[in-house]
Amino acid sequence: MKALNIRFSDKEHENLQQTSKNLERSINDIVREAVRQYLQKLEASNL
Repeated sequence: MKALNIRFSDKEHENLQQTSKNLERSINDIVREAVRQYLQKLEASNL
């Protein structure tokens, strides 16, 4: 698995931390899922 450094605003990071806590999932998992969903949506719209 490749590593990627992503920068978020303080507010975005706070939101991610709260979501991570609420879902009992890591921020990495949440971001990976969001990116997968975004790429699938783009792929579907290009068909």
